[in-house]
Amino acid sequence: MSSTNGLVEDPGSPLDDTREQLQNQAEMDSFEKDPQELVANGFRPVWTQGDGYPGPIPDDIAAFINPDEQWNKTLRLVGPMSSLFWLAGLDDFVTAIDSPEFTMRDEVVPIPSNASIRSMLPHLYDSGKIPGAVYKNYCLPPPDLSVIAFPVRPVQIPGPVTSTVQQHNLRDLFPLCRQQCFPGQIRSVKISEHSQIERVCRDIERDVLPSLGGGNFLFRGLSRRGLVSSMAFFLPVINSHHFDQDFGPGIYTTPSIQLALRYAAPQGALMVFRNTDFRSLKVWELNARDWSAVTRYWTGRTLSNPDQQCPDDWDGADVISGPTTSPGPRRHEFLVPGDDTQVVATSYPAMCALARSLALIIWLA
Repeated sequence: MSSTNGLVEDPGSPLDDTREQLQNQAEMDSFEKDPQELVANGFRPVWTQGDGYPGPIPDDIAAFINPDEQWNKTLRLVGPMSSLFWLAGLDDFVTAIDSPEFTMRDEVVPIPSNASIRSMLPHLYDSGKIPGAVYKNYCLPPPDLSVIAFPVRPVQIPGPVTSTVQQHNLRDLFPLCRQQCFPGQIRSVKISEHSQIERVCRDIERDVLPSLGGGNFLFRGLSRRGLVSSMAFFLPVINSHHFDQDFGPGIYTTPSIQLALRYAAPQGALMVFRNTDFRSLKVWELNARDWSAVTRYWTGRTLSNPDQQCPDDWDGADVISGPTTSPGPRRHEFLVPGDDTQVVATSYPAMCALARSLALIIWLA
């Protein structure tokens, strides 16, 4: 057997489907419409390396062009993002520029001679020019929108962890963990990571969770480095990508194993919290109106309506519970409540309550 991206490959594996998707993605990256069709479809023209600009070059495009060079060797296209996105078939971005839901400017940007328009999306996202709520719809696999402040080195599964659920001293697994809130002992196990999330969920529910004796579970999926970092400092890492988390900064958990696994990187981990005691804390169950206000803000969309300003319960909430976001079924409806629930610890007491309830760590191998 061979391993690809941490996934075990066997005959007939859905990895074949993944390869086909990636190949199709590459073909889409290379496909772009004819720039001469822009004006007829209601878009501004763009400057191209081969044909230049059809007429006097506007100032915002001329700022990127060296007038002394008839043929610019470093740039392939220069134009407004709406025109470039239309050329690349990125219709959701075209709609987002025109929609009052997003604070997205139709800036003029250059496309290097060795790049496709689609290949520039990570750069445009990192520079804050496009919203993550739309960007993640074009990524395969979905991007990791969190940054872990920890040395970049491989993190191995601790030696004492086996394929059988066993109790361990926390320091035997994480020598430099801080145990103020975590239990002194914890169960841990490693399981085989499959290409099908449903199969991994079945294995966990059948072979792993019964060892905890039942209860109410919350799951948190993350990379191995993220796990080791969390055991040393159980706080969310504050960074600009939190504008793409539905409820803002916090430690995100969910009662859905399947959802948590989507956030666990290949060869990642699951933290399993059992019977977390939030009774002394304020748990804010979001209604539809508050859910809309909070997610609109933290995904970078506008709060243009007076009734969608800061909800009254925002300041006092220790825990926020509500549905995940999901792409809307209609063209102008970008985010709607999803089917899964997320429970987010947003205060230090809530994070301590979560840490105290940590019952199991599942390593994906």
